[in-house]
Amino acid sequence: MAVVITEGMAVVPTPPPPASKSDARLRLKSLARTISAPLSLSRLESAHLDIEANNNNRETSSTPKPHQLSKHYTSILHSPQSLISRLRLDRDRWRHLAQKQATSISNLGQSLQNQQIATATLSAENAQLQARTEIHLAAIATLTSALEIIAVKNDTLLSRIDDATRSLLRLKKSDRAKGKVQQRNLRLKALLGRYSEKGVAAKAKSDADTESALREALAAACERIEELEGRGSALLDALERERDDESEDEEMNGRVSVGEAEVAFRAMLEDEESREMREEWEGLLGE
Repeated sequence: MAVVITEGMAVVPTPPPPASKSDARLRLKSLARTISAPLSLSRLESAHLDIEANNNNRETSSTPKPHQLSKHYTSILHSPQSLISRLRLDRDRWRHLAQKQATSISNLGQSLQNQQIATATLSAENAQLQARTEIHLAAIATLTSALEIIAVKNDTLLSRIDDATRSLLRLKKSDRAKGKVQQRNLRLKALLGRYSEKGVAAKAKSDADTESALREALAAACERIEELEGRGSALLDALERERDDESEDEEMNGRVSVGEAEVAFRAMLEDEESREMREEWEGLLGE
C-alpha cells in the first residue's frame, strides 16, 4: 500500500487496485479456513501478511480510483473485525468445551477412584471368603474322619452287643438247667431231713428199715453221679467240637457251647445242697 504526504502533513494512503474475482475467492477461502480453525496467533499473523502482500501487488500493478479506494478500505476494516469477532466466539466456544471436558474428566476421575475403592473392598472380601472356605473344607475333612471312626466304633459295639446277647441266651439256658438240679436237690434234702428227724427212732427200727433208707440214699447218689457224668461228657464233647471247628456257631446248629457246659458242670460241683446230702450219707453209712 502506498502512502502520500500532503502539504498539511496529512498522511493519505493510496487505495489499492481493484481486486479480481480470483483474488476475492482466495481471500474468502483463507478467511473461511481461518474462522473454522482454532485460535492461533501464527495463523492470524500469516493471514495479515497475505493481505498486505496482496495489497502491495495491487499497488504496483495500477493506481485505484477514489470510490474504489473507500470501498476497499471499508472491506479491509470490516474483514479483521469480523475475523476477530468470530475468533472470539471460537475462543469462547473452545473455552466452554474445555471447561466441560475438564468437568467430565474430574467426574470420571472421581468415578475411577470410587471403582478402585469398591474393587479393593471386593478383593478383601474375596480373600476373607477364600480363607473361610479353606477353614470350612478343613472342618469338613475332620468331621468326615471323625464320622468314619464313629462308624467303626458303632460296628464294634454292635458286634459286642450280639456277643452279649448270645451269652445271655446261654446263661438263661444254664439257669434253666440249674433250676432243675436245684429242684432235685431239694427233693433229696427233704428226704434226708425226714431221715435226720427220725434219726433217734431209726436206731430202734429194724435192720430192714435201715437198709431201705440206705437204698433210697444210694439211689439218690446214683442219680447224682449220672447227672455229673452227663454234664462232664457234654463238657468234653463241647471241647472237642471247639477244637474241630472254632468258627462254628452254636446257636445255628443247636449244640451246647463250651461256656454253657462249663457253667452247668460248675453249678453241679459247687452245689451246697449236694454237699450237705453227701455229709448226711456219710453219717448214715457210719451208723
